[in-house]
Amino acid sequence: MIRKLILLALSSTLAACENDPDRPPPGGDSDTGPTRELPACPGSWSEHDDGVWLQPSACLAWSPRADATMDWYAAVSPDEAVAGGCGQHCDDDPGYCAELGPLGGIADWRLPSRRELEDAGESMPPLEPVEEALWSRDSSTAVESMAHQVKLATPELELILGKDQIGWVRCVADL
Repeated sequence: MIRKLILLALSSTLAACENDPDRPPPGGDSDTGPTRELPACPGSWSEHDDGVWLQPSACLAWSPRADATMDWYAAVSPDEAVAGGCGQHCDDDPGYCAELGPLGGIADWRLPSRRELEDAGESMPPLEPVEEALWSRDSSTAVESMAHQVKLATPELELILGKDQIGWVRCVADL
């Protein structure tokens, strides 16, 4: 009975990922050109190529952690910076995640949202190290010059730092 419930839950999770309107269509179309071959949304956290981890239910790929810390402005793309209220520090640098390029056959990397980081932490990911705070693309609603960070080991702990301070980065890509 338990196995049947788990299989039902897993199949509904996979169906939700496959029916996600924001997920790019496999194989591309004539309007947008070819898209990358995406791995399937897994039933549990699984390691993919090049140190990329695939997250179940969220249908996300997680990059390895950046080799060095950086401030929020270096991590975000121009679009994420503008949406995050970059203020006077906005520039045209593509940002760490956008420059990551294909990794494990996956492209279109971006900085995760605060909610994506919290969800990943709540599912106890096998990503190491989980004790370090990771930048989210989300700015503080109270102070535009600050942004949220999340520790995967304690996702319920609210961390808000100045965008010019340093932190670690892991990028995500939609599967």
